[in-house]
Amino acid sequence: MRIEQLLDKKEQLMVSILKQLVLEGGSLPHSVLQESVGLSKQAYDNYVVEMGQFLSSHFKSDSNTAFVKNDGYQLSLDLPEKIGLSAIVGQFIEESSKYQILDYLLIHREFSINQLVSTLMLSESTVFRKIREINSVLKEFQIQIKNGRMVGEELQIRYFYYQLQLVVKVRNGHNRTATALEQSSASYQLFENALKKQLKTSFSRSAIQKLHCWLYVTQKRIIIKTLEQTDLSKRFTVFLNDPLFKDVDQIVSLYFSRSSVEDNIYESQMLYIFLISFFIFDEEYYYHYDLLRKKKLPTATLDVYIREMILLHYRPRRIALSLEKQVGYNLSQLNNQLYFFKGRIFEVDVHHLETELEHLLGRALSTLPTKLLRVALSRYYLKRDQHDGLQDYVLKSYSSVLSLIDFHSLKIITVGLDFDRDDILGEPFRQLVTTELLAMNGVVVKEYVPKGRFDLVITTGYVDDWSVKAERVYAVSEFNSSYDIKKIKEIIYNLKRSVN
Repeated sequence: MRIEQLLDKKEQLMVSILKQLVLEGGSLPHSVLQESVGLSKQAYDNYVVEMGQFLSSHFKSDSNTAFVKNDGYQLSLDLPEKIGLSAIVGQFIEESSKYQILDYLLIHREFSINQLVSTLMLSESTVFRKIREINSVLKEFQIQIKNGRMVGEELQIRYFYYQLQLVVKVRNGHNRTATALEQSSASYQLFENALKKQLKTSFSRSAIQKLHCWLYVTQKRIIIKTLEQTDLSKRFTVFLNDPLFKDVDQIVSLYFSRSSVEDNIYESQMLYIFLISFFIFDEEYYYHYDLLRKKKLPTATLDVYIREMILLHYRPRRIALSLEKQVGYNLSQLNNQLYFFKGRIFEVDVHHLETELEHLLGRALSTLPTKLLRVALSRYYLKRDQHDGLQDYVLKSYSSVLSLIDFHSLKIITVGLDFDRDDILGEPFRQLVTTELLAMNGVVVKEYVPKGRFDLVITTGYVDDWSVKAERVYAVSEFNSSYDIKKIKEIIYNLKRSVN
């Protein structure tokens, strides 16, 4: 699920325009943007004006200049340094009627159509239509709004709301809806401190934000008496003797003993699942937990299997122990999510992310993440579901883990520059080449010397009349040529892949 799916069509197109501007460096011709969103010129112009008004009314510019600039030919975006696109999208979401229905349902737990009509000031037919549209995006989470309530597995409901609140309330703290979460933080902090004491650990700032967000959703849902826990009960049976779960259960039971809410083991189970699935514990703490947990747990066996598949792929190269621990930590969080949850809310442009990951991995590694996901699904007795965003998230995250290994284990490519010192016109190009290449991972740029060892030598001379000790030699065609820069980067890219 893309977070923009909670917006109406007009707001979706505005967000699409903003994302394209961000991805393309901040400026694009009107003709390109208009064609991409499929609007007439008049409609497009109106959207651009409304988008500028929305930004200026909700966000403060550092220099009192317009966020969106229109020079008649192209549209340019100029955001303040402290405001990212996610904050803008979050503001759009917060004001959308579909989000407001979901938020109302979280806070009040149930509603009547008349209540929504009066609260949101919408017609009855509009409310029904919005609910149908919401249910269409909730399908991948296997939950739905029915008879004025959110129905489905309770773990899935909390998981969905956790992601939604994290996007809108936590990561966009300037929004007014963050106030409720902030006001509750004091009570959450008491539980947080008890949890840290019981588990003998500490939490990062990011982990605390996530924990408070989960507790906020729990607080809203916990007083509902009849909750569906069928799938959780089946899946969690093998985890009941896990030492970490027993610690979590102890602190949750103590918490319930001091409240009016009836204690039940499912609350402990859901909190435990949250803690081991969303990067709450730091790497070192989780590493020690991994040593203590049963190796026959379905998640534990998959962690080992996937890790061994990756290590086998990189042989005969040895991966440093610290990197192996980091890889294992990331894989385990992903595998836990895949075992317990369905669905995913995406904030980023998925297609752009996929393109970047493929570029980072190259052809040799691009098929491995798919193999890893196939193995993970088969071991969990799950089928590939193209509509399950979580499976896509895990697939792309496997790619990220591989890129992490690549980054730390790539061979250093040494580039030698053999530019004619007598030709001062070539000096700007020398600086350009040096700047461009130093920005690439694992590249060292030096002056060429005959006795040195180089993987690539870039020269302004004639290669036919020239002898160097290098795997590749590239002759520059023209000073300040983007063509040459592109070709040089391709050669370096191929050199990296040939040795990895």
